[in-house]
Amino acid sequence: MKSTPTVKEKILKVLLKGKATTGEIVKALGYHKNNYGNVITYLDLLKEEGIINSRTKKTEGPGKNPTLWYIKKDLEALRKIANEWPDLVPYMMENDEILD
Repeated sequence: MKSTPTVKEKILKVLLKGKATTGEIVKALGYHKNNYGNVITYLDLLKEEGIINSRTKKTEGPGKNPTLWYIKKDLEALRKIANEWPDLVPYMMENDEILD
């Protein structure tokens, strides 16, 4: 029987499709804006594990610039994903940007 995907796995599935802001990730997961803090906690954990990285996305106009998250393009990060979340391997194979 297949287990329910963890929040980390869900986040990685979103990021394996391409770079995304925190807000885009929250929306893709189907969460409410009140869940930003929870999602950021998991994003920070994945970053500490060396799997993802982030940068500030420059925008024009007023307001805070959003954080853009992405899968690290290094063999160790990809290996960690494949080992911990084997169900994500097909998504890794679909993303040419990650495999460059």
